[in-house]
Amino acid sequence: IRVGSSYNPEVILFGPDGSELARNTSSIIGIISATAPVTGTYTVLAGELFGHQTGGYGITAVGQENTTPLPYGIETEGAITVPGGEDVYSLPATTGDRLFIRMGGHYLPDPELELRSPTGTLLATNWSPGGYYKAELFVTALETGTYRVIARSHGISTHPYGIIAQ
Repeated sequence: IRVGSSYNPEVILFGPDGSELARNTSSIIGIISATAPVTGTYTVLAGELFGHQTGGYGITAVGQENTTPLPYGIETEGAITVPGGEDVYSLPATTGDRLFIRMGGHYLPDPELELRSPTGTLLATNWSPGGYYKAELFVTALETGTYRVIARSHGISTHPYGIIAQ
């Protein structure tokens, strides 16, 4: 779960029984990474850390099942549409495959890529600070399966982008 805002976002995750499971605050992006321990309805509370600022924010929750296939060798168009938003792509790979992934956009000054293994382990991350407009990952697949590629802005930028895997 990511919450993006320029006003000290705070995000809290509550379980089906109402107990607090996780909390995060930040100056720009609040992030919680959690696995649901039981089936049920979870509640996310998003707000401003000090409780006195108002303004817009974006919130994104991503599960393993809601991904977009990322075909090899074909540029795919995407867009970060809310501050703190992210898109998740699925990419099949076989042990030993060399994966090259590039994300960039003319108006997205701080693109960030993250690659997760079929088991969810973070394998690599890269972001382009200060207006370089592209992020790249080059990784050798350590196991066969479906990898997840997360595309987002490192800050709270919202713009279209292109992404390609080779």
